[in-house]
Amino acid sequence: AQTFVAQNLGAKAEKRAVRSGWLTVLYDGITNIGIYAAVLTFGEQFLRYFGKDDHAIQIALQYVAIVAPSYFLLGPAIVLGSAMGGAGATKTTLKLDAGVLVGFQLPISLIAVMALRLPLKGLFSCVSLSALCGTVVYTIAYTRGRWKEHACKLICAPAGNAFVMRTDGKGY
Repeated sequence: AQTFVAQNLGAKAEKRAVRSGWLTVLYDGITNIGIYAAVLTFGEQFLRYFGKDDHAIQIALQYVAIVAPSYFLLGPAIVLGSAMGGAGATKTTLKLDAGVLVGFQLPISLIAVMALRLPLKGLFSCVSLSALCGTVVYTIAYTRGRWKEHACKLICAPAGNAFVMRTDGKGY
């Protein structure tokens, strides 16, 4: 996603750059289906490679059962964040990630554990809900398109003492 978006923005193909991000989200979803099938099939054997404690394995399997499906939600957030990063909007992605983690995942997890006294499965569900929140936030930010402005700043910046991206194929 980073490479395709950056190359297309550098080539002034903005629509293709945006479409590249969405196509990468689709590819990620297809890849996640295969990974999820492998986790369902071989999850316990994989976990036992790292330890033999049955109690720890059961907790890990609970986590996988609850959180692994949310990777279908987390994947698009990561892909869209990478696409925005490819355009140079790394501060934007940092702010979005921090907003989801500090503004949603941390408070909901603290409420689940401290106020509601939910069992460990409840905390795992908070992780899954955070993936959903991240995808919503990144989808909105990507769709708005303000992240593309950062690419222009990189491409159009005066040389000065800084390294700048060039579009003439001669490097930096």
